[in-house]
Amino acid sequence: MELFLDGRLTAAIPTTADGPGTGGTYAIPIALTALTPGRHSVELRLSGVDGSTTSTLRHFDLLP
Repeated sequence: MELFLDGRLTAAIPTTADGPGTGGTYAIPIALTALTPGRHSVELRLSGVDGSTTSTLRHFDLLP
């Protein structure tokens, strides 16, 4: 699992080829006070043990 904020790697949880996986629920705190007001993006990438990768990209507006 890799978490990107505005295209920069913010957090990652490594796995091995034979497991264990990243199942479960995770809370990853991110300090938004360092961000400027405006449009930002968050992307989560999940890599399967079979080499497949899925990605979810979302945008959000940070108001002043």
